[in-house]
Amino acid sequence: STQDQLVELIPSIFIIGELIPFLKNVYNFDFTGLQILIGEKLPNGLAIPSRVRAAATISIGKLCLGRRDITNSFVAVFAHVLHNSTDSAVKCNSLIVLCDLCVKYTATVDSYVNDMSGCFADPSPAVRHQVLLIMTRLIAEDYVKMRPLLLFRYIYSIVDKNENVAKFAQSCLFDVLNSKDPKLLSQHFIDALFYFNDQRDR
Repeated sequence: STQDQLVELIPSIFIIGELIPFLKNVYNFDFTGLQILIGEKLPNGLAIPSRVRAAATISIGKLCLGRRDITNSFVAVFAHVLHNSTDSAVKCNSLIVLCDLCVKYTATVDSYVNDMSGCFADPSPAVRHQVLLIMTRLIAEDYVKMRPLLLFRYIYSIVDKNENVAKFAQSCLFDVLNSKDPKLLSQHFIDALFYFNDQRDR
């Protein structure tokens, strides 16, 4: 089937992503094909398999690392995926790409931090684990500042219904972030009390 043919493209998509950093002039690279493959459907209406979209997402991310001129539009696309996709593999890879782009173009991605942190409440445990991993890295390395809303999301995560996610959240918050900044919890404690009281009263 045509879907099987699309799946057969995955090794090529991966290789393209690996080669992009070595292109002499990355601005001459025609990324139209990759751009189509991160969407849900081909122009003829055929659904694009999840594995293909996930692979294309990573390769487009590598292209963005070398081309700031297209980064703004693709960051918006990846943020849109986080809100609207039900595909955990594509969302996880979108988070990886946004993390890498945040490191390289911090100011460009900063306005999308709330979109990323919304994944703390994602239905998929894999996505919740992934967002804990990348947000903890970004905060620990000072690419993202801890904010009250982010801390609340960590606090919710330490009581996640998935035991593995809950344990990982505890490790991220207490072993990594609070160890780096021992005043972290006390600084936001009053904010947290007001926030949770407000939530409970609704």
